[in-house]
Amino acid sequence: MRAFANYILRGRWSATLVVVTAAILSLVLPLLSSISSAAVALVTLRHGAREGGLIVLFSTAVLLAVAAVMQQDGTGAFVTAGVLFAVLWLPVWLLSIVLRWSVSLPIALSFAGVIGLVAVTAMHVAMGDVYAWWRDVLDAGLGPILEQSGVPFKPGQIEETFDILARSITGVIGSALVISMMIALFIGRWWQSLLFNEGGFQREFHALRLDKRIAYGALVLMGIALFADSGAGSIVQDLIVVVMTLFMIHGLGLLHGIVAAKGISGGWLVAVYILMVILPQLAFLLAIAGLLDSQFDFRSKIKA
Repeated sequence: MRAFANYILRGRWSATLVVVTAAILSLVLPLLSSISSAAVALVTLRHGAREGGLIVLFSTAVLLAVAAVMQQDGTGAFVTAGVLFAVLWLPVWLLSIVLRWSVSLPIALSFAGVIGLVAVTAMHVAMGDVYAWWRDVLDAGLGPILEQSGVPFKPGQIEETFDILARSITGVIGSALVISMMIALFIGRWWQSLLFNEGGFQREFHALRLDKRIAYGALVLMGIALFADSGAGSIVQDLIVVVMTLFMIHGLGLLHGIVAAKGISGGWLVAVYILMVILPQLAFLLAIAGLLDSQFDFRSKIKA
């Protein structure tokens, strides 16, 4: 991995090659999108905003050319390149600038939350009634497929499932955006520490702790959600999902820090990540742990 990180930093075209190749392959293996964005993060963290921005621009131009050749459709090529620029590279480039300037993972994570909140708000503004918008999409896209699948659904089961999905998709998208940005930033920071500061990322992640004022903001949003009408309540609930995602990541940092401080086997961490896939409720528990840690700083008490 150290050699791979060195290759990315060899020059602009080697970095661009990694960014574009990983982005294209992510159409088949979605996890490679994080490698594409992480390469942008590494260049930006090491060489600054200008150099990272050039890699983003070069990668967008190269991908635009490749998409135009493959799709034989100028409009489709612009859409493909535009989506990858706006979703994969630009947010991570901005986060990397923040991290390089602040040298603080909590500040970078907070900024990722701002991006997620803006994205969710923009979707609500653009779509109007997001529930109705997503419900129409689900009815038109998945409805006929499920009805023709031959699966013996109970009466009203499809409609009930679509109702739940339509009310939650916007918040989930905001949450996924934050998670994908932070995974890429973490990988880029890890690569940087491998090359120039061995163990630096591990120390930063183990100490990750959000400002308690963000926890107060989360509690205020929860209070508003209790009394807001259905329209305002919908956007507030989606904003809460994004904020709690920040505290879930905080909770993971807390967990890693405690495991390291206590000398507990790393196998427990693997088990936690597996359980998070099987039992999504565990992510909520981690978020609550992160929320509480922002107030009480459990790691300092363990070290003491």
